[in-house]
Amino acid sequence: MAGKTILSDVSLTTRVLIAPILGDGEAFSGLKFLQDLLGTVPLVHIDDACEALIFCAEQQSMKGRFLCSVADISIREISAYFQDNYPKFTGEPLESRARCDNSRLIKMGFQYKYDLKEILDDSVRCAMRLHLL
Repeated sequence: MAGKTILSDVSLTTRVLIAPILGDGEAFSGLKFLQDLLGTVPLVHIDDACEALIFCAEQQSMKGRFLCSVADISIREISAYFQDNYPKFTGEPLESRARCDNSRLIKMGFQYKYDLKEILDDSVRCAMRLHLL
């Protein structure tokens, strides 16, 4: 989960997502671990995650677990996006690709408000607003 926040500090998940921009090796190792474990970095905007939780709670026949990522992206793709949109970025691209399946949640009728671009942009803007960048 990443994106904007009303908190007075950047969340750990947002810090991990923007670790390449921050030059934070410890947070970047979390990003790398996630990609090594899953094959990609599954992303969802925090607002969509909250809405999905409410959506699921309101369903009468809800059972099991649901994956909530709107996008599955590699560190290389995150790097390319930041390089194109935030030129100060330098990072360590990695390979590996798989996809988390959010089809169960979508079949139940859930609709995402935020796409990959908005998640990445909101995360950077949040870090800038909170003087982390």
